[in-house]
Amino acid sequence: MLEKIKVLYVDDNFVARKKFSEALSQAAFGTTFQLELAQDADDFLTRLRAFRPHIVVLDIHLAEDGRGGVSLLEKVKATNPRIVAFMCSNLDDIQTIRSCLERGADDYIAKSYDTGTLPLRLIKAYQLAHLQYEATATHTDSSGMKPVGQTMQRLALRVEALVRSAVTAIHIKGESGTGKEVLATMIGTFERQRPFIRVNCGAINPNLLESELFGHVKGAFTGADRDKKGYLQAASGGWLFLDEVVCLSPSAQVALLRVLENNEVLPLGSHQPQRLHIRIISAANEPLDDLVLAGRFRKDLWQRLMETEIILAPLRQRKDEIPELVDYFCQTMTGGPYRINPTALKLLQSYEWADGNIRELRNCLRAMTELHVDKELTLLSLPQRMLHRDMEPMTDSCLKIPIDPSDPAPFHFERLAEKLLGQCIRSLLQKTPRLSLRVLADQLGIPKTTLARRIKILQQNEILDDIDQLAQQL
Repeated sequence: MLEKIKVLYVDDNFVARKKFSEALSQAAFGTTFQLELAQDADDFLTRLRAFRPHIVVLDIHLAEDGRGGVSLLEKVKATNPRIVAFMCSNLDDIQTIRSCLERGADDYIAKSYDTGTLPLRLIKAYQLAHLQYEATATHTDSSGMKPVGQTMQRLALRVEALVRSAVTAIHIKGESGTGKEVLATMIGTFERQRPFIRVNCGAINPNLLESELFGHVKGAFTGADRDKKGYLQAASGGWLFLDEVVCLSPSAQVALLRVLENNEVLPLGSHQPQRLHIRIISAANEPLDDLVLAGRFRKDLWQRLMETEIILAPLRQRKDEIPELVDYFCQTMTGGPYRINPTALKLLQSYEWADGNIRELRNCLRAMTELHVDKELTLLSLPQRMLHRDMEPMTDSCLKIPIDPSDPAPFHFERLAEKLLGQCIRSLLQKTPRLSLRVLADQLGIPKTTLARRIKILQQNEILDDIDQLAQQL
């Protein structure tokens, strides 16, 4: 813990700045504050770069230039997410507080704050942030790797807090392939000394599911020749991960609810309940609240499983994480490490990722290794299915495949591949008009002889027939 915490406060109200300065003028709990005061957005940004604070406190309503504290918050978090950010306002309503937290604020202070408690709030906020970032730097998952991508790194902080809390039921919501199982495993690794039992409810025969979950005694049914401990008993003292919890039968849902409410399980055929101390992680590809409305899932069990919820966004909403995910898979895939050509990476970032999410990205990269060029994954190694789907509209910095509406087969793989390669070549030549064939081949990750052969085909098909420079080099 630092003995001196640097705080930057911005407010266009002189009285508010004076009150804040007086509140931090004395040392508190062995900590002193080094305070800088800014009176508007420009003043704040100038001081932010020079002062490099540990904590910023931002007035939500900066009157003169219209740039409120929220826009400054977004700039702060974009450049240095480790800075602890407080929002400050005369308003003290739930809507305002929620809006600030959703935009990245760490805490909120009403301007009616008690000057005597302000130093402690700032100190505690800094201590918590410091511990969280230490956890991010040191935490690894069960394979020994750090969480990959901003989403998992951010959730690693929340997971540690959840494990140490009184929460006994965590529900993970997300589409198939978004990382629900990875996240559940992350929760288990925080308490390696405790049981962590994984159950895929959809992979067990429905007739056997209750016996597998709750256990049974000898003679409970035909074939029960001995007592058997169920998954719930095996997980007692630790965590039970119920993947695809929507597959539980109505009777299994009733029995599970009774277990969670009473902290005891009654094995099939037994009259003697067994005490449990268990924490549940559940996951589903479908929203449980929708299934409750449809009558396919018990509302009371849904409420019990939803003590807290973690939502994993689909990959199409997390495209800024694709380069880091691609690098991770390239480093860990069999036969690697591989590297990916920048043009191929741009194409992966423009893909819609409608199904499979991170799992689909991983499978795509595995398929690309079949046609790698000296461990490099190039545009030409992309699986055919990647070109059978529409791409999202791309920016000028990316590639756009021209589609001819009169073409009877506009999405034919070979035709799309030709147009895509032609667009790549045009894009590179626009940036560097005098590009040699050898350098062009290096940029695309294609051998020079292969590129020359393909350019001839593109010129014959009137895709690159207007680029004289290439014709002179062939």
